[in-house]
Amino acid sequence: MNLPLQPSKEEMKALIQAEFAAATYIPLQEALAPYLIEPFSRMLVWPYAKLPTTFPYWIIANFAPHRPGLTLAYSTHGHGTRGDSWGIVRDSDDSCGGDDSCGGDDSCGGDDSWFICLEDAFINSGMCTQPLPPNYEIR
Repeated sequence: MNLPLQPSKEEMKALIQAEFAAATYIPLQEALAPYLIEPFSRMLVWPYAKLPTTFPYWIIANFAPHRPGLTLAYSTHGHGTRGDSWGIVRDSDDSCGGDDSCGGDDSCGGDDSWFICLEDAFINSGMCTQPLPPNYEIR
């Protein structure tokens, strides 16, 4: 299987800036700034493969101490049928009650946690405190 190349750390930072500029519903840079971290690469398990399969992801934001274990991630290979590149990833299996089938520790999680843009991932993380317009829809 040929996967798209992961961006470098500098390319990842530029991609985040481009997502800030493309935001349409909230002042994304201002809202996400307290949670941004130096991007780092992490291998995560794809939970839908028959055999253990891992892919590289960039972790770009950490919501601790407000939501320990919750992070935002990016991957060029995407997730789900649409190949959404921006996701909400748990850093531990606390939400699973120890059951890794829901995308616990070292998993990229489920389709419903992945989005086409960083803005939608942040809004759906539950960490967005900005009011959303009545016409907001996940892209």
